[in-house]
Amino acid sequence: MTTDIGYLRLMSVAQLELPFGARVLANIMVGSNQATSALGKSSPLRTLEDGIRFHQVRARAKALIIGGNTYRNEPYQKSPLPIFVASTSLAPIQSEKLTIAPVSPKELIFLAQESVGSPVLIEGGVNFLYSLIKEKAIDALLITHTPNSGDGDFWNDESLKSNYKLFSHEKISESIFEIWIPKP
Repeated sequence: MTTDIGYLRLMSVAQLELPFGARVLANIMVGSNQATSALGKSSPLRTLEDGIRFHQVRARAKALIIGGNTYRNEPYQKSPLPIFVASTSLAPIQSEKLTIAPVSPKELIFLAQESVGSPVLIEGGVNFLYSLIKEKAIDALLITHTPNSGDGDFWNDESLKSNYKLFSHEKISESIFEIWIPKP
């Protein structure tokens, strides 16, 4: 099913269908050549419809969870949501808006949920997500396929297809939105 961009703009946050009870969400954008970044950032892959959906998903979250590389390369300092960063190379910090801890991605999820509740949204890169996918630690993985190509951080969905099943698929304008949930 293909829908136009006007539909997405009018869709409220409440209408975004996520699996019932999802407490750990993750969001990643994949370009036409399976890259998730261009020149170290994800924004060159973005489409208008992905930008709208990105903000709809973020509106559901109580906190953002990322890795150190994403924190260094993307503009997270401007986020209105609390940011939780897993990094062994950045200095540990704990404040109301920013927590940097030398823990695993899965441990960071528990830390964030303990601090702010659920749902939390993971916006980490491919390396950050792979271990969580293998552990089925993500309740709803939102993947946006865009027509733009990138040059780095290539997505491989082999582990995804082994551990998750497709919950929904929707084409809006030039982007394809998928939601994946853990297999039983």
